[in-house]
Amino acid sequence: MASLMIRSTPFGGRSPAGRADPRFVSTKVMTPDEAHDILVKQRSLRPTSPHLTIYRPQMTWYLSGLHRITGVALAGGFYAFGLSYLAAPYLGIELTSATLASAFGALPLVAKVGLKTVASIPFTFHAFNGVRHLVWDLAVMVNNKGVIKSGYASALEGAHIALLGASATAAEALKDLVLPGIGRFTVVDDRPVTADDEASNFFVGAGAAAAGVQRAAAVCELVQELNSDSAGAFDVQALAELDRLPPTYWDSFTLVVAYRVRPAVLAAVAATLWAKAIPLVVVNSVGFYGYVRHVVPEHTVVESHPDSTVDLRLDCPWPELAAYATELADLDALDEIELAHVPYVLLLLILLDKFRAEHGGPPKTSADKDAFRALIRKHMRSPDEENFDEALAAVWRATQETTAIDADTPAFWVLVRAVADFVAAEGAGRLPLSGTLPDMKADSSSYVKLINIYRDKARADREAVAAHVDRLLAAVDRPGLISPEEVESFCKHARFLVVQRGRPLAEQLAAPGAALRDAVRDDPAFAALYAAVYAAELFEEAHGRYPGAGAADVAADERALAGLAADVLAAAGAPEPPAALAAAVAEVARAGGGELHPVAALVGAVAAQEITKLITHQYVPAANTVLYDGIASGTVAWAL
Repeated sequence: MASLMIRSTPFGGRSPAGRADPRFVSTKVMTPDEAHDILVKQRSLRPTSPHLTIYRPQMTWYLSGLHRITGVALAGGFYAFGLSYLAAPYLGIELTSATLASAFGALPLVAKVGLKTVASIPFTFHAFNGVRHLVWDLAVMVNNKGVIKSGYASALEGAHIALLGASATAAEALKDLVLPGIGRFTVVDDRPVTADDEASNFFVGAGAAAAGVQRAAAVCELVQELNSDSAGAFDVQALAELDRLPPTYWDSFTLVVAYRVRPAVLAAVAATLWAKAIPLVVVNSVGFYGYVRHVVPEHTVVESHPDSTVDLRLDCPWPELAAYATELADLDALDEIELAHVPYVLLLLILLDKFRAEHGGPPKTSADKDAFRALIRKHMRSPDEENFDEALAAVWRATQETTAIDADTPAFWVLVRAVADFVAAEGAGRLPLSGTLPDMKADSSSYVKLINIYRDKARADREAVAAHVDRLLAAVDRPGLISPEEVESFCKHARFLVVQRGRPLAEQLAAPGAALRDAVRDDPAFAALYAAVYAAELFEEAHGRYPGAGAADVAADERALAGLAADVLAAAGAPEPPAALAAAVAEVARAGGGELHPVAALVGAVAAQEITKLITHQYVPAANTVLYDGIASGTVAWAL
């Protein structure tokens, strides 16, 4: 029976009225053999996966591949010998231990050593690598020291955290830092474990209150049990007298976490840390409320982890990319299968040149972009050409201008200066290429050639930046300070660098700015939460206890707290307190300074997440203050 092949010629778009344009369909009668030949040809052009030629080799990549290769070789050798041994009597071949030993003994010494080496190396590697996998199956040696260290792990392992106050919230934050492998931590506190601690803090042992155990010692011991690679210590220092410590006390710390340190004392400590550029993270939770605040003069992020690092440079292709596009410039000369496997990046590049020739420039306006999409559709021959669909979806990429650094770009690292020098010289006003390509429909050879063009360009840019780095470091006698891996990461993320500049803690508290003032109008519940919790800290500083804690007259504490909270909002410029303030004040007074473990765990986890960002310089930290409302199950981030 003959088969039919249906071909649409031409493929239209939509009319201005939105109606589908007519499609003229012709049929061609084909024999089964002809149809099968077309199918075989199509299959031969399909991309294969994985592309070994585009993977970046890694240590685990090599070991995994060699483990399989040696396993197949050894198994194949044993099977071949076993089958030969069974077949030898029927073939008249004497294949016994004696004949094999005699034949091997007659070989020269060099041949003996060579054969033993060839046989023993694969066996030894496969055996020991297999033992390593068995060890991993037992969950032994599966830690940061057992794998190749990334920049993320190295930054955590090299960090030393000071924890001021060993409460439930603070201990939860520390736990979430110790588990991923923080290098060192020191718990600072002068209070003994209380019955309230045993009720809310999982990291103080039962009976610790009766035994008079120091809270710092209890938390240090139990948290360290979570990860023996983290070195823990405790220091019994009065939290109310931290401002009297010498400034050098803080020099060994990478970051300081403070929990319920009195505002005046904390302001003095914060000023010292600010001068030393040591980040400070302040946490607190009262009842169903909590917050996390970070104080750091300047925080820079290289790996901000944007949604995509793709950088196509279609508006300014370099010679190798332009030459490859020229090879396929005559799209009409390609057959249907070849056209369907042209990478969409090349389609966009080729059709952009045609658009510029017809319109005198690239598509910029909305009408231009619609015209460019029409040009793309004009070259489609069938409705199921995925590469053309990809091109239509990526028109926004093709119409983006490549970002260039201007004179106002801040040079905050040696790497930034090196990239700036590259932009002024080799880059011709453009940042180094990331070398990243998105997935697309293409045959293997076209995709591999295209990605190699991008990677070769990115490698050349990276080497040029590295040369600038070496020159700058040599000028200040600091060779080797920046590794090639850091240069590569910086170049890849150069378009997504982030610089955050903070405010001293005293300024955040005394003049919280427009964020709190506007929140009174736009988000009154969180404005009330912030004012009530901060007012509770001021109350504790004045009375030595939190409002409602052990008070004979809780209503009096609540009235005093409401007055302090109203003053906090007035200092921010709020004309009058929001109606939600009464409920927030009532909740804080009801809690009496107590911590609820679920709230403490959540606030501690948020704090650990922000601390990890600050230490590793990966991902972008939230605005300097994050508030949590456990009653409404909501969070908000403000820049105070």
